Amino acid sequence: MMHVKFYKEPVQGKGTGVFAAEFIPAGTLVWKLTQAKRFNQAEFAKLPEGIKKDAYPMGDCYIQAVGDGESWNHSCDANTWWAADDQLSARRDIQPDEEITYDYATTDIDPKIIYTWDCKCGSANCRRKLHWNDILKSEIYAIYKDHLPSWVEEFVRQNTT
Repeated sequence: MMHVKFYKEPVQGKGTGVFAAEFIPAGTLVWKLTQAKRFNQAEFAKLPEGIKKDAYPMGDCYIQAVGDGESWNHSCDANTWWAADDQLSARRDIQPDEEITYDYATTDIDPKIIYTWDCKCGSANCRRKLHWNDILKSEIYAIYKDHLPSWVEEFVRQNTT
């Protein structure tokens, strides 16, 4: 559930974006997971691609947040980050009409779905390619290390030496 005023509109090459309707100060709770569909691995495998695209791995299941404003675009310089396993807060001040984004590296870590895709975020520090295990890169982990869901922290612990 969105905790800030927002609106949605198409973003060329990225689908629909979620935009701030007013100024959002850094640290403000932006979103909290209140409604979701949960799928185990077998259920997830049978889902249409459109639903799979909107779901993210959370431990041993997949979550599809439902409700208005629940699907955000990625940015390599995201303006939100995780405040808890089910909450995203403003990483920095978000200006009116600025797209609200998060970094997919902070949730999309499923080794059963190994992906690489071209990034179209356009930020100055764009990684150009997104990989399912980007959070294991020290420079990315350093940005988010205190702002990751617990299952992502566990993934990092298990996969780094």
